[in-house]
Amino acid sequence: MNIVVDGKRYTNFISAEVDSRLDAISRHFSFVASTVTGVDQLPFRPGQECEILVDDEKIMTGFVERIEFVTNDRGNTYTISGRDKLADLVDSNLPGLSDTGVTVKQACERVLSFLQIDCKVIDLADTSSRPFKDEFDLVAPEPT
Repeated sequence: MNIVVDGKRYTNFISAEVDSRLDAISRHFSFVASTVTGVDQLPFRPGQECEILVDDEKIMTGFVERIEFVTNDRGNTYTISGRDKLADLVDSNLPGLSDTGVTVKQACERVLSFLQIDCKVIDLADTSSRPFKDEFDLVAPEPT
């Protein structure tokens, strides 16, 4: 697994993982690397957009959120972690979603617009008559 930041691919991590679950709104990633002697500044910083690749296939686009340094008797490591772009939904209060009368489909359209994702929302569950309650309606709407 590789991480691409500012167009540059970084490889050879001690460990790398992506946590992707059906019951989670956004996915999480982390990469662990040894510190490099003579390097004064890491090429990563919180807030940077990144891509996660597995076998040269992009599986996730997100943001670096955290960089942690660990020093112990076995050496020094740093962990780069973050989440995909849906983390914005989890962390933010999107304008217009608390309006009364907003349907689940309209809420999805507003979230996608906010995240600058250009795609059409198709309402196969026919939620047009059901008001949007909270962000979990986007992932697991209540049955009608």
